[in-house]
Amino acid sequence: FKLGAVPVLIDPGMGRKRLLASIERIAPRVVLGVPRAQAARALFAKSFQSVELSVTVGLRLPWAGPSLAKLEAGRSEDFEPADTHRDELAAILYTSGSTGPPKGVEYTHGMFDAQVNALGSLYRFEPGEVDLCCFPLFALFDVAFGMTSVFPDIDVSHPATCEPRRIHDAVTRTRATTSFGSPSIWRRVVPWCIENGYKLETMRRVLVAGAPVPADLIEGFHRVLPMDGDVFTPYGATEALPVSSIEGRDVAPGLMDAIHEGAGTCVGAPAPGIEVRLVRITDDPILNWVDILEVPLGELGEVVVRGPVVARAYSDDPAATELSKIRDADGTQWHRMGDIGRFDADGRLWFTGRKSHRLDTRSGLRMPV
Repeated sequence: FKLGAVPVLIDPGMGRKRLLASIERIAPRVVLGVPRAQAARALFAKSFQSVELSVTVGLRLPWAGPSLAKLEAGRSEDFEPADTHRDELAAILYTSGSTGPPKGVEYTHGMFDAQVNALGSLYRFEPGEVDLCCFPLFALFDVAFGMTSVFPDIDVSHPATCEPRRIHDAVTRTRATTSFGSPSIWRRVVPWCIENGYKLETMRRVLVAGAPVPADLIEGFHRVLPMDGDVFTPYGATEALPVSSIEGRDVAPGLMDAIHEGAGTCVGAPAPGIEVRLVRITDDPILNWVDILEVPLGELGEVVVRGPVVARAYSDDPAATELSKIRDADGTQWHRMGDIGRFDADGRLWFTGRKSHRLDTRSGLRMPV
C-alpha cells in the first residue's frame, strides 16, 4: 500500500486449476512467494508469463530472483509513501470459488478505509491488542488498528484439520485478545477445550464467519470464554464486509427456539453505513432498481446491499459485474450477495442459504440452512 502497488490475494484453497486460471487472467507483473510457489511458477509457466520480477520468501531458488531477506538487508530508511486516493485501486482479493468460478474483487483505498471504520465501530478493537489470525487476510486490518498479529500453526487452506491444542497454546502463550476464523476451526477447538477443562481466558471477542454458525457452537463458546468475552457472527462476503453482525449473547438463549425450528441463522442488524434490502429471487440480471423488487417483511428474498464497504466491480469480468450489480437512479449501485434471507420484526437479518443451493419444489421454496 505504501508503494502504491496493487497486491493480488488469492485463496489457494480454490484448487490448482482455478488458481492458475485466476493468475493468468489477472496477469501479475511481480510474484512474491515461498519456494513452493516459485516452483509452481516454473512448472506452469503459461499462467505466469506476465511476470517481470520474482522475489522468494525463504530459501532462494537459483532461478527465482532475489530473496526477500536480501532485499530487506539492503533497504533504505528513506521511504516516501505513494500519494494514493480514495477511488484508486488498492488491491484485488479473490473469492473462494465455492459456488462458481473465483472472481477478483477490486478494492479501493476508500473501501478499505470504510471497512476499518465499520469494524472499529462494531467491535471496538484497540491498539496493543493481540489478534490470533486464523484467517490470514484479517491481518490487513490489524495493521490499521495497531494490533499484533499472531499466525497459529494451521493449514489455512484446510482449516478443519487444525490441531485444537496448538490453537489453545497460541492463545495462552501470546495472551491473544481477539480472533477471526471459520466455524470449521472452532468446531474442533471449542469442544476440545470443554472436554479437557481448558478456557480461552484472555479472549475478549471471537469473530466467526465464512459459513452458518451452529447455535450449539455459540453456546459452547460461552463455556470457554471469560465472563466479559463474547462470540460475534459477522455476515458479509469478499465483495462486501461487514454487512451485519450479532453478539452470541443475543443468540443464546434468546433465539435458540427459532433456530431449532428452522428459521435459519440470525446474522443481526445491518452494520454502520450499510443498507440491506431483500428482493425477489431470480437468477437473471437486474439492471436497474425499482421499488417493486422488494419483498414484504418476513418473506424470503435475495440479499442486496450498498454502502462504502461494497466493491464496485470484479477485475476484468464485466459479465460477472453486470450479473451482481443493480444500478440505482441516484448513481449508486446495489450488490447482489447471492444469499437468501428474511428480516424479522426487529429488523434483524436471517440467513437461510445460498441462492444457488435453493430447491424449488411443488410444495414451495426449500432452503438448506
